[in-house]
Amino acid sequence: MILHQVTTVEAGEALGRSPLGVITCGATEQHGPHLPLSTDTIGGWALARKVAERLDCVLAPPIPVGCSDYHLNWPGTLSISPATMTSTICEIAESLQTHGVKNILIVNGHGGNRSAVDVAASQLVRTGGVSVVVAYFQGLAFKAAGGEMDLGHAGHVETAVVLREAPELVKMELATGGTDLAEALRREREFSARDIYRPMLDWESVSESGWFGDAAAATAEQADPLLEKMADRVVEYVSNAFVK
Repeated sequence: MILHQVTTVEAGEALGRSPLGVITCGATEQHGPHLPLSTDTIGGWALARKVAERLDCVLAPPIPVGCSDYHLNWPGTLSISPATMTSTICEIAESLQTHGVKNILIVNGHGGNRSAVDVAASQLVRTGGVSVVVAYFQGLAFKAAGGEMDLGHAGHVETAVVLREAPELVKMELATGGTDLAEALRREREFSARDIYRPMLDWESVSESGWFGDAAAATAEQADPLLEKMADRVVEYVSNAFVK
C-alpha cells in the first residue's frame, strides 16, 4: 500500500493488516549524462514497492534527497546533512508508530546515506520501541547480479533499473565517456577500506567524468530478474526477523 496515494480510510485498513512500515531513502545527485538525478531514489523505490506489495504493508513516500555533498560540483545535485537524514527517518518512523507500526524496514538506495541510516536504525531500536531492518540496494544488487552486471555509478545495474522503471528519463545515446571501471573502483576503495581510509570530499577523486560502468550493455529486461532476486532476499529476511 503506497501511503501517499490512498485515502485515510484505505490507509487505516492497510495499517490494520500489518505492523510493518517501509521507508525508502534516495538521493538527488548526478548520474552521468545519461541517467536522471533521481536514479538512486528510483532504484530504492522500485525495490521497496516490490517488498511492500509482497508483504502487504504500508510504504511511506520516498525521501528524495540524500547525503550527496561530494557530488555538489555537478549541476542539479542536492544534499542534506547526515543529521537531517537521520532525523527525517526517525520522525517518519515515529509517525508510523502512532498508527500502530511496530516494525520498520528502511530501504536505502544511496551509498552516501549509509552512516545516517545506521544511526537512525540504532536510535529507533534503542529509544523508539520498534524493530528495524535495513536493506541496502547496492549491496543486494551486487549479490543478485552475480558478477554479470557491474555496480558502477550510473553503470550497468543502475541504467538497467532506470530503463525498466522510467525509460523516458534515460538518454542512452549519451552513455559514453565514463571513467574506466577498474580504475574508478580502485580509487573508490581508498575511501571505503575497512582498516584505514580518508574521507571523500568530491566525486572527482573517483571519477572525473562523474560516472563509470558498462551502461551501454544495459536493457530494461535485465532489471526484472535482478529486482526479483533482491526482493526475494529482503522478504525472506524480514519475514524471519520480525515477530508477527
